[in-house]
Amino acid sequence: MGDDDYDIKQHLDLVKPWSNDLTEFLARYYTLHYHRDLDNKIYVRQAPNKVCILGITEQHPAILTNKEQSLKLEATLGSNANVKPDTVLCEIVSGDARYAIKANMYGKLLEINPRILESSELLLNKPETEGYLAVIKSQYEDTAKQLEAFTSAGDTTTTTTTAAAAAAAATS
Repeated sequence: MGDDDYDIKQHLDLVKPWSNDLTEFLARYYTLHYHRDLDNKIYVRQAPNKVCILGITEQHPAILTNKEQSLKLEATLGSNANVKPDTVLCEIVSGDARYAIKANMYGKLLEINPRILESSELLLNKPETEGYLAVIKSQYEDTAKQLEAFTSAGDTTTTTTTAAAAAAAATS
């Protein structure tokens, strides 16, 4: 076999864990971040091209308190809308309870997950994969600036936001 030939064994070794855990594929191509607000339970998976997949974790109150009931997602914005951190993208409705989901970043809303609008089962059963809520194109190339309200899944410590760190540096 020449040096330029493709070795399928290397590829098979690389993708073998994907058969057991589909999130292994996501971990290879997306960086996972969690919102620092512990009550929010929001995650973002950011692709190398800075497109962000936003969703709720299994620890979000909409899922924890409503496992047996059906949820409904109501989109409040359409595609191509500009969003800011306080922009409400959608609401999760369960009985009388309503949970507003904010963008938590600057960018352009590319889509609200159309599969969840049709059926909320993915939101209940696979919230951190197929049950994502929205896709947002980042306004900023700099991940630290774009996701300043989030902490990387690999971080075990809570860090301050870029603005807070700059303010602390200015006072010293």
